[in-house]
Amino acid sequence: GDWSSDVCSSDLKEADIFDFNKTLKKKSGKPKKKILKKAKEDKDEVVVMSTQQGGHEEVRDWLDKHGLDKAKLVQRGTKEHDHDPQVKERMLGKLSRQFKVKKAYDDKKANVKMFKRHGIKAKEV
Repeated sequence: GDWSSDVCSSDLKEADIFDFNKTLKKKSGKPKKKILKKAKEDKDEVVVMSTQQGGHEEVRDWLDKHGLDKAKLVQRGTKEHDHDPQVKERMLGKLSRQFKVKKAYDDKKANVKMFKRHGIKAKEV
């Protein structure tokens, strides 16, 4: 879709996106240390995307506990039932009004491809 807006892209804060489940957080609930370290050391704004429905407080608590208390959390709406790439593309559309997204880290190939289509350096982790 076309996300052009009245905001000049040079006025936007730069950000990097980190997927939550299986990218920052392992199934066990423990952090993936390498990615967590990357997020904590990131010089740009850190945006955490979560496509799990509900559980906003739990995700926020996990982020706070692991040193990402300043990260912006974007989460799937309770009425959204599309596949991850469509949901994340909508999230990205909204984020693009506030941020110039430079990089994205995700565990799903389809999401990585979607980010790349939008000119974002994306890495499957």
